[in-house]
Amino acid sequence: MAIYRTSDCTYGRPRITVELADRGVRVNHKRVGRLMREAGIKGVSRRRGFVITTHRNKRDRPTPDLVQRHFKAASINQLWVADMTYIPTWAGFL
Repeated sequence: MAIYRTSDCTYGRPRITVELADRGVRVNHKRVGRLMREAGIKGVSRRRGFVITTHRNKRDRPTPDLVQRHFKAASINQLWVADMTYIPTWAGFL
């Protein structure tokens, strides 16, 4: 429990097992998992899996490709492109 609290309640079964091994306590990861389950504690998971950020209507036609996949402009300010990147954070997407 002390290792769990020291980690700000973020360590899960694998990290607690490694921390115990570093302190000289030999214990199986399955036992650590069982004891955590019995105590009702869980580690924090960074990855939440694949999240769909755009819900497109299947009936709508796709946006036309106005640049025809030619991303090189002949002169300045003739072609502008953008990329929408979603960065997951604990508070949501940026």
